[in-house]
Amino acid sequence: MARFASGFAGRPSAFFLGSFALLIVLGAFLLSLPIASTKGGLSPAQALFMAASAVCVTGLSVVDIGTELTPFGQWVILGLIQLGALGLMTFYAFFFTMLGQSIPFVHRTILRETVGGLSRGEQRPARVLRAIVGFSLAFEAAGTLALYGLFRRTEAPAEALKKAVFHAVSAFCNAGFSLQKDSFAQWRADPAMHLVLIALIVAGGLGFIAHMDLLDHLKKQIAWRWARGRNRPEEEAQPPRPALSLHTKVVLSASAALIVFGALVFWGEFLRAGGPAGQSALEALFLSVTARTAGFNTVPTEGLGDAVLFFAMILMFIGASPGSTGGGLKTTTGFVLLAALWSRFQGYDSPSAFRRTIPQDIVRRAGAILIMGAGVLGIALFAVLVLEEGNPALAGSPRRFLTLLFETVSAFGTVGLSMGVTASLSPVSLVLLSLLMYIGRIGPLTVFIALSEQPRSRPRPADELVMVG
Repeated sequence: MARFASGFAGRPSAFFLGSFALLIVLGAFLLSLPIASTKGGLSPAQALFMAASAVCVTGLSVVDIGTELTPFGQWVILGLIQLGALGLMTFYAFFFTMLGQSIPFVHRTILRETVGGLSRGEQRPARVLRAIVGFSLAFEAAGTLALYGLFRRTEAPAEALKKAVFHAVSAFCNAGFSLQKDSFAQWRADPAMHLVLIALIVAGGLGFIAHMDLLDHLKKQIAWRWARGRNRPEEEAQPPRPALSLHTKVVLSASAALIVFGALVFWGEFLRAGGPAGQSALEALFLSVTARTAGFNTVPTEGLGDAVLFFAMILMFIGASPGSTGGGLKTTTGFVLLAALWSRFQGYDSPSAFRRTIPQDIVRRAGAILIMGAGVLGIALFAVLVLEEGNPALAGSPRRFLTLLFETVSAFGTVGLSMGVTASLSPVSLVLLSLLMYIGRIGPLTVFIALSEQPRSRPRPADELVMVG
């Protein structure tokens, strides 16, 4: 293993991208086997699409997983979800650490970016990786226990356990795959099911570094209170009160704001449509959470109004937080860009938040990620519109453009919500969306890594003004 890894010592980005691609190809091969499907195996385009959707924790599906895939195929999907959510680079470095071997420096750089490390000397890769595995197993185990009790109300013990494990992993990994054809529509009025899924989705979407910081903060708070209680009142020296990192503060505040604001927008639309106030509030909260990369649904997406679908696409494009199991532009990217815009509006050079200045390098990275994401999304949408020009399933539909736009944004944001046209898309479009899911999952990270590497020096030409705006 060390010999294999050393071959990529100078090309960590290639190793990271190639590992995800290799996992997708392996998953597609397994799903194309006759034992994976009740109909004798998926077609190459279907198998590739399902594998890419699972590895990129998207949730878009061209088959009914609960009925058209065998137990073997379902466990393949679950394994791909778990590996794709945590990242092959995570497992690679984790096993390096467990074997007692040092991780090459260039791979440590990639790890810090992909799992969310903020300081080069502050956090050790081994500790971060152990925390990732520990948090994942803890949340998924707790989710399995909670979901088992809920599924057990209507299912036999074996089937309830199977569904509990599958949906706990799918929810925490923000994948959105479900063994039910209608996702969780049959539990539309079940508050317990909603709250368990919401807790798992939010936990997976916050990011492992935020979890580590929260745990460390709790430990430091306990130690601070203990030290403060032992000090005498006349002593002037008091230990400084511990504080959360700026990253965690931004993640928590941005996530909370998006969830609350999204729930209010959706709730207003559901009330306008005549839904009961209590149930509409629960459905609105669930949709606000799941639209940011999870992909579960309790109401038919194609039945939502245009305004709701447009707002849902904004949430899908923003996505989860860095170092998490979700995708999208990332909450911190949106926060940094808004902070930069607000500071510029006020006449300040650098944005700030929570009494801390955000470096200009971070602002430039956020802008590059936004431009790349919007550019890739626009190119993919144009291609899908051309490819599906003669699709009979969309012929004469007044929402044809909106439907394909929603499908494309869902693929790029690795969400999994669909307006019901995924299975009717052409094989070429499925391959294109598979590539889009791949880029959406690793693209922003790749840009972040590329911008964090040592830039090449070149002579700087003379400055000259260009009129913009």
